[in-house]
Amino acid sequence: MTEAEWSACDNPKAMLQFVTERLGKTERKMRLFSTACLRRVWSQLQDERSRQAVEVAERYADSLASEDDREAAQEAVAQVRGLGGIASKWTLSAVARTGAIMVVDAAGQCAASPPEQEYDPSRWQEEWRVQCGLVREIFGSLPFY
Repeated sequence: MTEAEWSACDNPKAMLQFVTERLGKTERKMRLFSTACLRRVWSQLQDERSRQAVEVAERYADSLASEDDREAAQEAVAQVRGLGGIASKWTLSAVARTGAIMVVDAAGQCAASPPEQEYDPSRWQEEWRVQCGLVREIFGSLPFY
């Protein structure tokens, strides 16, 4: 991917793959990306355990939560039914890149089907565009240096 392609990309998964190939270990930034995506659909994380999972993932990214905290939050959120629980669980994935890629779709689906509204794939596409902006914001131009 060239820098021009990076700037124009509308597929956050492709961008995350590129970042991984170019930069290697990006655990912290992948976790921050995941949590940023879920902050965008925060209102759909109606179970408090889902929100707590996102908060633990944010702290874990900054070494303010332990591995035990991460595992406990993942265990708690695994009990939450629905997309919000699934999405939140992925933010706590042991492998941050895998979690980030899964969150792309889960957050996109949340955006496309908010409560009391019909599913609208254009909202998912818009969410992907925003997610691409988040990737650019979090990783900046690092993949090109």
